[in-house]
Amino acid sequence: MKLPLGLCYGCLEDTSLADLIQIAGRHGFSSIMVYQEHWKRFPVPSRRDLRQMLDDNGIRFVTLDGVLCFLPHIDSWARALVDGVDDYFRMAEQVGATSFNVPHYTGDPATPLPEMVGALTPFCARAADAGVSVALEFMPETAIPNLAAAVRLMDAAGAPNLGVALDTWHFARTGGTIDEIRALKPGAIKEFQLNDRSKGTAAEDATTGWRPNDRKLPGEGDLPLVETILAVHRNAPGIPANVEVFSSDLRALAPDDAAARVAAATRAVFARLP
Repeated sequence: MKLPLGLCYGCLEDTSLADLIQIAGRHGFSSIMVYQEHWKRFPVPSRRDLRQMLDDNGIRFVTLDGVLCFLPHIDSWARALVDGVDDYFRMAEQVGATSFNVPHYTGDPATPLPEMVGALTPFCARAADAGVSVALEFMPETAIPNLAAAVRLMDAAGAPNLGVALDTWHFARTGGTIDEIRALKPGAIKEFQLNDRSKGTAAEDATTGWRPNDRKLPGEGDLPLVETILAVHRNAPGIPANVEVFSSDLRALAPDDAAARVAAATRAVFARLP
């Protein structure tokens, strides 16, 4: 099984969008996950130059992370990341995004399902017109606390381009099982984020896992990654495995060295696939 390998911005010390693309290309990644901060903190090449850079570096998939300002009952900090929904579509068009990753991060866990559906429906329609899929990332602190809740929201919204994001860290935090992945309707998984962890404690499960040292490289923890990857790719053949490892040790390295470690660790896991 040949799997597309993805590099998340969070694995590296702060890098520009251009640097991320080139680093990913040098280490054989065909997918990247980018963030709004790339546009705020660094000069961004023109659309034409970005598309050429993506082609030159073999990047075929781009996920824009943290797409959430339109969701109800989120913190003002989250809303302030962008000027509005138009920003997401401007960024997506510029970098050729294939997927929006949508977490209800900082959101009120008591947000009613109809409010979430009401916010998602027009956004998904606009994303469909732009040729972009929408992936709901679940995490316990939000109104999308687990995979089952993400599926309920996906089904209630009913948008063909809407699905779920499966992050192995959050899936472990919620006690998710391989059978849950196998039970999903085909194509439900629109985004796959790969990382590892040791067996969780109550304190560890209470953290969102983005703070330094919270996550491990694939294969360095206890998660059943081979079985998870197989189940995910049975649901969504060819979906990239975007490696998202927030770690101060990793980010202390030069970006190229960090990318090399991510690639080597993940390929060692891939080598165990049947």
